[in-house]
Parts: sequence; structure tokens; C-alpha cells
Amino acid sequence: MGWGGLAERYPARVRPEGKAYNVPGVQFGMLLGGYRNVVQVIFTQEGMYFYVSLPFRMFHPPFLLPWEGVERVEEKKSFLRGRYYELVLVNMGGDIGLRLSKAAEQALLNHLPPERLQRVG
Repeated sequence: MGWGGLAERYPARVRPEGKAYNVPGVQFGMLLGGYRNVVQVIFTQEGMYFYVSLPFRMFHPPFLLPWEGVERVEEKKSFLRGRYYELVLVNMGGDIGLRLSKAAEQALLNHLPPERLQRVG
């Protein structure tokens, strides 16, 4: 599970309308696939549209992760990372860790189906 696997499973044909938010940090799985300040996300009623900044787009096609593909979103806090969100994916055997700005957090919470949010210590 990583960018390529998600892009293959959830390809995005067009960029949805909406505000794009810079994501300071994204981690796919436990060890590999970390991105810092190159990922953008647009929150929609259908899900989350991920894409990367130039010049990295060539090897990172955009994808739209539907809300149905997200089992739950855990809001977590850690001493070193501060507050972050972990998206636990359905049938993908992994998760996505997101560090978001305050505005992006609010956009996530506005679009996320409420039953999928869990607050964890």
C-alpha cells in the first residue's frame, strides 16, 4: 500500500472543484512513503482528492480516496508529532497518517461522515 497502489485502485479522471490544502506531512503505512510539503488535498462530498506538486506529478498520478474506502479516521496526539489524523483504510492493509493545517482539519471534519471519526488519546 502506497501512493501507487491507491492511485491504481482509486484513479481520479478530473480534479474536483474546491479549495486545495497543502499537507505538511503524509505517511503511507508504518515506514515507507513519507511526503513532506509536496502533497495537496481537496475534501469533497465523495472523498479526498490527493495530488502532488510539480515536479513530482510525473510519478504520482492523482487519486480520489472515497469515504467508503475509509474505515475510520482517528484523531491522535503525540508529543513529537502534535495532532495528526490517521486514516484507517478498508481492505488495503494499511493506513495514511496526515498532519494538517487548522483550516484543512476543519475542511476534513466538515466533509467526513461523523460516524467515521474517533478521537484517540
